[in-house]
Amino acid sequence: GKKQVADALRDVPGMMVAQTGQFGMSSLVMRGSKSRHVLVLVDGVKLNDPSSPDGSLNLTNLLTDNVDRIEVLRGSYSTLYGSYATGGVVNIITKRGSGGLAGSINFEGGSYQTYRESVSLSEGDDTSYFSMAVSRTDSKGISSAAKAPGAVDEPERDGYGNLTLSTRVGYRVLESAWLSFSSRYYDSESDIDDDAYDDDRNNTLSTRQLTSVLAFEHRIASFWSHRLSVYYMNMERHNNDRLDPVDGPLFGDSRYHGMHRKAEWQHMFSLGTFDDITIGGEIEQDAMESLSYGDLWGMGTSTTAFDETGVITKSLYAQNRLKILNRIFLTAGVRRTDHETFGEHLDYQFSGSIALPFTETRFRGNYSTGFHAPTIFQLYDPAYGNKELDPEESVSWDAGVEQPVWGNRLVVDVAYFEVEYDNLIGPEGMKTVNKGRFRTSGVESSMKFAPARWFSVDAHYTYIREAEDVLTGERSIRNPEHQGGANVNLSILDRGNVNFGINYIGKRKDSWFDSAWVEHKIDAEYYTLMHLVGSFEVYRGFVVHGRVENLENRKYENPVGYKSPERSYYGGLKIIL
Repeated sequence: GKKQVADALRDVPGMMVAQTGQFGMSSLVMRGSKSRHVLVLVDGVKLNDPSSPDGSLNLTNLLTDNVDRIEVLRGSYSTLYGSYATGGVVNIITKRGSGGLAGSINFEGGSYQTYRESVSLSEGDDTSYFSMAVSRTDSKGISSAAKAPGAVDEPERDGYGNLTLSTRVGYRVLESAWLSFSSRYYDSESDIDDDAYDDDRNNTLSTRQLTSVLAFEHRIASFWSHRLSVYYMNMERHNNDRLDPVDGPLFGDSRYHGMHRKAEWQHMFSLGTFDDITIGGEIEQDAMESLSYGDLWGMGTSTTAFDETGVITKSLYAQNRLKILNRIFLTAGVRRTDHETFGEHLDYQFSGSIALPFTETRFRGNYSTGFHAPTIFQLYDPAYGNKELDPEESVSWDAGVEQPVWGNRLVVDVAYFEVEYDNLIGPEGMKTVNKGRFRTSGVESSMKFAPARWFSVDAHYTYIREAEDVLTGERSIRNPEHQGGANVNLSILDRGNVNFGINYIGKRKDSWFDSAWVEHKIDAEYYTLMHLVGSFEVYRGFVVHGRVENLENRKYENPVGYKSPERSYYGGLKIIL
């Protein structure tokens, strides 16, 4: 029942998703870090926007169509994934066709005049495979901005539209070699508001993103394989805010263009069943350009241009994973990064786990360093940039224990983590500066209980003990101390499924700015959200499905100043071909 990737990530321990409105801007925080510290990939292609001020990503436009699974790494993984992975990695993997020709047609409608249609096809065998999906989402939506205190008029509804195309194909070109291509494209348009409690009736945001990866995989010998890959990402954003009596001075039209290109050659060596070695090298470029203009109440047009600027990074990395008696696993990795602006930087990682006999208790630990370079905007923007910035550096460690019980029917997992950033980058007045040190720490826990094939319970809880500036002790906004959730899943006669879920977000610091750019700091209240999702195959190949979101009709704002959907109903039909 989860239509957006952001909805799925809310059920992951340590994840915090904040969204403005029903289809507004959506940001992801992992383990209390900043959203820019989380690297988001689709089939290995970096989605983080090089044209955004801090390089973070708006998750709203990422739908789950043609998604097979989402892999999450919590903590710093810069040794394998580079600069953006100091807080964690989210890798979205699309479906690979298998078996005979199969497909589906899906229709859904519901609250706020929301309609979704999708079509998918797939097929695969030992010589080739393919999968493709096309989906369309349209909604009249709700207002992104909440009703301002003391306001008389209700804010207008902000509509949304999204067209997503996804495809993945592969072909065996040699007995032991595959050539594959994966691509994903979306085109979205949404009505947006100016800020918290600040409704705007003629402000729109159009976003287009194309990602592609072409890969050649070849097993040279029984112990040696390699992969040569070329990655490409192109993102265009167009913010058109027409002048009206409410807005006052503003830029009326802004266009942003971000690009990411990367080539990678990776070699994998297997020494028997006890040692795996990975060695690779890559060269990548992030680039951006922008153009903005506006009319100050008819007094003349002002124009701001950011000409195309790019940064090249070269990296070499190696990782060794040792397996002893299939119970002890030790991993060591190192990465040398050569950044065009900041020169060479070395990161490393050590991790290990051991599973005890008889009880199968697994102890694990991880220690890693990270490197996060300033974005192009932070370095070179004429108004806010600072060429004297230093890159952020991080140290991350965690330790945990996992205990299976009753033949893995019950699995309990608890881990403690700490992450510390030096040279944290942020705004100060009208400039971007290094603000000092930032630390986050806490406990993650999860429980999976599946006593029978038709019944399961998943639960998680995260305690963020600190997420604060080390010098001032001030806690970062939108980072609750307590958050958690649970899902109860019930299968019905192998033909249906019912899922009940709940998410809890605890009290947290937040702030918003009024029209005079005065900051208002508040303590946001806790809230819980419940959902109920069901599906049933009424006839061979015909599946009816429905869901209710926000069952309690909870009124909440996260972030503060932005509205969230009330109790919502959706239903539809899926035809399996």
